[in-house]
Amino acid sequence: VTLVDNASGDYSVYSTTTATVDGGASGIGDTVYLGGAGDKTIYNLLKNLEILASNTGATTVTTVGGGLSINAAAEAGSVSVDAESLAGADTLTLSGGADGNGHAFEVSNLLGLLDASGLNSILSVALSAGAESTVTAGTNATTVSGSDSTKTVTIDASAMNEGKALVLNNLAAAAVV
Repeated sequence: VTLVDNASGDYSVYSTTTATVDGGASGIGDTVYLGGAGDKTIYNLLKNLEILASNTGATTVTTVGGGLSINAAAEAGSVSVDAESLAGADTLTLSGGADGNGHAFEVSNLLGLLDASGLNSILSVALSAGAESTVTAGTNATTVSGSDSTKTVTIDASAMNEGKALVLNNLAAAAVV
């Protein structure tokens, strides 16, 4: 599915089978809504992604520069985000999700800023090499891994619920606040 430019700025994609979505026509401020039981892959998305409750399949997102916001309904399936195209000053924002039931968020190749303070799902973050990163964890268990032992990261764990684990792997230095 290739999104074409529209006047409203909102796009809805519903599929009960596997679907690949090219978000290239979406602009800053536009929102793409994903629904249906099939697995979804979306790329070239500029700003906002809403994963609806009916989207029970896995969702894979490849970013483009400029930041991205992803909100998932509690019933939605797992979400994987390749953040390689985000620059160090770009923010990836994750929210929604659910505690348990396999509703996990996985972020790979993060160079800059991750704000998951509104996320209720389990979060796994793999940092790319380079400048210091900042991760704001959500309410659930969070794992942050470096790509090499020279990576430094600041982690804001203030939103994490009591009893949830914060796991740090392969980092040169980590400041947890």
